[in-house]
Amino acid sequence: MQPLELRLRVATPGLIALPWLEPLEEWDATEVPFRDFPVGPSRPRAVR
Repeated sequence: MQPLELRLRVATPGLIALPWLEPLEEWDATEVPFRDFPVGPSRPRAVR
């Protein structure tokens, strides 16, 4: 597996601390601050 490389304008500890190496479906919603966003033509659902 390739090492993870993030390029950020500002290093935000909360963003860096996310479990990037785990699949999104395995992220614990009690530990990761998920947010709901409206879905529309400009914000399509992510397809896996």
